[in-house]
Amino acid sequence: MLTRNLSITQGWSQVDLSESSDPKEALAKYIEETDQRFRDILNWLERLAVPEYTTTERNSIDSPENGQMIYNSTTNRFEIRQAGAWKYLTLTNV
Repeated sequence: MLTRNLSITQGWSQVDLSESSDPKEALAKYIEETDQRFRDILNWLERLAVPEYTTTERNSIDSPENGQMIYNSTTNRFEIRQAGAWKYLTLTNV
């Protein structure tokens, strides 16, 4: 008796290889869905626009919210509002 009960979950997508599923079709569908999600993420990143402010302009923003992101043209850094203060983002090679 052949038994196939396997479920692969990768965050946003899932492969179901139950007895009623064809493994090739299930994997093809998983790859197609995953590929589409990566394309959606890349498209979103291409359209991402971060507002640009000088330090003086940034300091005059009324009620900035935690999570708000800007590009500070005075310091040439991306900054994010965190715990009520502006923090600059640091990139490192990992």
